[in-house]
Amino acid sequence: MRRRERTIPPFHTATATITDTGHSNAGRPLPTNGRLTFPLDATLPWRPAPGRRRRGGGAGPPPSACSWRSPLPPSPLRTRSRPPPSHCCRQGDADDADATACWPRRVPPWSYNNAAGWPASCRNSSQSPMPLIHVGGTGNPHPREVADLLSLPSALHFTAHAADAEHISLLCDGSCGTLTVRGVAYKVKNLHWHTPAEHTVDGRRTAAELHAVSFAADGRIAVLASLFKDTKDNPIVQATIDAMVGLGTFEATLQDYRKYFYSGGHVGCGIYAGSLTTPPCTEGLTWVVSTKVGYMSEAQVEAIRALNGGHDNARPLQPINDRPVDWIDPEASGGR
Repeated sequence: MRRRERTIPPFHTATATITDTGHSNAGRPLPTNGRLTFPLDATLPWRPAPGRRRRGGGAGPPPSACSWRSPLPPSPLRTRSRPPPSHCCRQGDADDADATACWPRRVPPWSYNNAAGWPASCRNSSQSPMPLIHVGGTGNPHPREVADLLSLPSALHFTAHAADAEHISLLCDGSCGTLTVRGVAYKVKNLHWHTPAEHTVDGRRTAAELHAVSFAADGRIAVLASLFKDTKDNPIVQATIDAMVGLGTFEATLQDYRKYFYSGGHVGCGIYAGSLTTPPCTEGLTWVVSTKVGYMSEAQVEAIRALNGGHDNARPLQPINDRPVDWIDPEASGGR
């Protein structure tokens, strides 16, 4: 029997609306709804897998799930998986009948391995991350804590979303809390991970950093950054990993969210003016960096790294340029 030949286009271009992952596009500030539209240009051609064709030339079944699996057991926190996502399909994961479901994810036009090649806007004077000096720093800390700034609902719900081949974010479903900084209220819209941590506090860099990206009504952005060391398993961190693996969802109670993401109570922070840590490095952001370090296991750090391109995704430290840091310290008594 003569096998039919089909022509597969070498590249695929589509236009899609995605939800913000903490980055903006073409130098434009992000709109208040956290959405933007841009072309998805797959840079790798799709090819059918050898040996995946059934008798008579028919198409074989699509993959049942992603090829990559977390080496860790599922989290005890509730996680719901969605249907098999296309973001983790690799070349050869499906036959030609399923080609449109398995285009490779968009590769970002910039690289952590070539920070010198980032656009000129990433060389402005108020860039992030920057090193924070807490011990022996200047100024009087305020006797408050992160809990005074962050108002959370009784339960929080997030859905994993792949922006491109190296970035998976957890987008808020419903209300995920409000971060109030210097009188401005910012609605928490998404979470995403960096390994290792991007910020340093008193010269120490930890294993991972979680960004909670928040938007004000006028479009301004604030990011609450939490630092993590690699010591032992963290159940809510594992819940985010489980959700990212299958582009599923996860939910957590207010108590678990504070306990496992923000190390419970008495958490201080440093507040400063900075930028996005990825191109186009838009400035004018407010950063709130926690000083109490949380925990996760080495295996969880590696799982997050594997899901975000398989390499470190921390931008190098940027010059301070005399920027002040406003410290909030629950143990402060009005001064040092």
